[in-house]
Amino acid sequence: MNHDTELRQFAEAVKSIAASLAKDCDAMLMKSKDQIPASQAGDPSVETHLKLPSLARTLYKARRARDDIAPERDLFQNPAWDILLDLYIAHSEDKYISVTSASLAANVPLTTALRWVWHLEQLDLIARKIDPSDRRRSFVSLTSTGLVMIERALTDTYSRFNAMFLQANPA
Repeated sequence: MNHDTELRQFAEAVKSIAASLAKDCDAMLMKSKDQIPASQAGDPSVETHLKLPSLARTLYKARRARDDIAPERDLFQNPAWDILLDLYIAHSEDKYISVTSASLAANVPLTTALRWVWHLEQLDLIARKIDPSDRRRSFVSLTSTGLVMIERALTDTYSRFNAMFLQANPA
């Protein structure tokens, strides 16, 4: 297979992921409108905030799909972002995430992921707590600083996608 053919196949796969992401975003928009209290309906910041967990899930799925189509498995690695997305999704679902689980979410070797967990702790973006029922295990979660940072990043991403879709599909 020549290089041009590989690039075309890669471009088609990326196009397919983009279409899937657009479909997921449309579904997210329709579902989230039903979750807004009547008193806050029409407030763009409230509407956007309610969509962030769904956006985080969609972005995480798109990242895994992108990894599957890349010619090299580690071509698109970004362990810190993957860990933060996973912790944000867990936060939105009121779930606890073990250090091991957060490391697996990064989709890199365990030692690499553990270094990133440590680094994110040093930046005060995540906190580690020992499991009281099994002191050999630790849980990680976003700190308030980490939560604000990821919500700002997701809000910006949402706004950019929303603006792009509105330009592509004017009313």
